Amino acid sequence: MLTIDTATAADRADLAARMVQADRDELQAAGVGMDCLNVPAQALRWDGQLVCLFGVMPMPAEEGAGIPWMLCTDTLATVPRRAMARISAEVVGRWRHGHHRLINLVHRHNDQALRFLRWLGFSISDTPTGPGDAFLVFTWERPNV
Repeated sequence: MLTIDTATAADRADLAARMVQADRDELQAAGVGMDCLNVPAQALRWDGQLVCLFGVMPMPAEEGAGIPWMLCTDTLATVPRRAMARISAEVVGRWRHGHHRLINLVHRHNDQALRFLRWLGFSISDTPTGPGDAFLVFTWERPNV
């Protein structure tokens, strides 16, 4: 069973010890250290085991915009895809109610993350950007209707 609660210091240490290689590679390419974990976060657990830490940070330069992020442990591989898809869609749906725009970068070679972001309804730029042009921008914007 998947559950969500507030991340603890122990969760941050667990993530640092068991982070999937693709997320380690992404942090390294961005020039970001493990101190990035010192932000408000939620913890997703599968039968009590930490799957990931995630959250959405306010964008300082744009009121109502958010920066979604997620870093996973090796437990992710044990979570049924449908269960992960369902809870992820619920979380992103809540974020969309609280923000007019969601935007961040994803490593352009992280195929699993790119597929997942597209499935969640994010648009992904084709133009490499960020450190070493190793990233692509992903966004979601509330339609102006």
